[in-house]
Amino acid sequence: MKPTRQSGADRLRSPAAPSTGDGIALHVCIGNAAMLRGIYGAETATAFALALAQRIEAGLFDLGAVATIDGDADRIWVGFPPEPLVRDRLPAIVDDLLLLLGSHPVVIDGTPLLAAVSICVETAAPEPRRPASAAAAGDWRTKADMRVAVATFEAIAEGRLYFLFQSITGLLDPGLTLYQECFTRIVDRTTDEELQTPRGFIPALERLGLTRRFDRAVIEGGIAFLRANPTARIGCNISALSAIDDAWWTPVLDGLAAAPDVASRLVVELTETTPRGDIAPILEVVRAFRRAGCRIAIDNFGAGFSGLRFAVAAAPDIIKIDACYVREQAAEAFGATYLGHLVGLAACLATDVVVVGIENDADLVRAREAAADWVQGRYVAPASLSRTAMASSWTPAAGRRPPRPGPSIASAAIRERTAQWARQSRTADEQPWSGGATLGAPGEVAE
Repeated sequence: MKPTRQSGADRLRSPAAPSTGDGIALHVCIGNAAMLRGIYGAETATAFALALAQRIEAGLFDLGAVATIDGDADRIWVGFPPEPLVRDRLPAIVDDLLLLLGSHPVVIDGTPLLAAVSICVETAAPEPRRPASAAAAGDWRTKADMRVAVATFEAIAEGRLYFLFQSITGLLDPGLTLYQECFTRIVDRTTDEELQTPRGFIPALERLGLTRRFDRAVIEGGIAFLRANPTARIGCNISALSAIDDAWWTPVLDGLAAAPDVASRLVVELTETTPRGDIAPILEVVRAFRRAGCRIAIDNFGAGFSGLRFAVAAAPDIIKIDACYVREQAAEAFGATYLGHLVGLAACLATDVVVVGIENDADLVRAREAAADWVQGRYVAPASLSRTAMASSWTPAAGRRPPRPGPSIASAAIRERTAQWARQSRTADEQPWSGGATLGAPGEVAE
């Protein structure tokens, strides 16, 4: 029997979780807890979960939040008193928790660590998501990735992540612009010197399972730009690893649905850089953004892991042919007509087809011979750096109220509640998991 995803105030209780009377109980899943335990040790993983629990109680002090860590330190149960205020504010509370825990590192013994978190309200937590490559890559790789991820998140918090815009122009009429794609760059705030490109930090975020927080910041930055520039049309990339229909995207989707003029000018570009067997979760996110009013583009068509099956199922508005197919080497390997066949196939699946990677006149000629409508590349439209830092929920520029800090919470109190709950759990009868639901759009049914 399929578990159903409930709506509104019905999605509030977790019978397995400690709660306060008839109050609300959520749980926070630390998706990278097992990885941290394997790389940094059990003590560090437990201290990390303890610090997150302290952050929850301090940040949501005004709501009476009570945090308890489970035995493996990969989940934190959060209980609230039975007050209508908590129920009415549940979506905002969930988002506050996500941002409170997922945006800034926790320092354990001098090492800054980031949490890959999700918030659930089901009778048992789903298996924590952790990148399979992380454990196999070895301690040095994971620790190096964590340093890169911490530096990236700090740059966003400090307002040093900037947009780089590149226009997609008409092949026959360069004066026409389909939209501008947004790339990200970490820069020196005073000199505008480029310090880091996505190639330097995105792989680390992917291996650590931290792409959703970054991609949400990029989408939020794009929305803020569109609000400030009412005639602009832009495209923002999200990784397929971020395409999970859960509480991370709910505020973004709600905001877009409430602002159709903004949503209609945003193109969400799906980039598939790592293999995923199940495309159903990605399709759910695609449909959610489309329902909110956005256009959908598939990036790197022909070179990613999604392939033709995903393109047919996603029914994108725009397909972008990967840059490798316009190169002279590709023409020599596959024949001069290969690009034309690929463009023709893409045209059967999407309204607009873009050939990417136009770096010289020969590339432009090959795109013209392939009968492409749109082209992108530095030869036809060089990218330009925005003079304004990207705004997101990390920064005050987004106008977001940060969670209200409260007094410091004694570690001993959280430890005692955790130990007491663990003792009770050991003596209680085992209850089989009968399914549950993650927070998402009201009334949806979990597949």
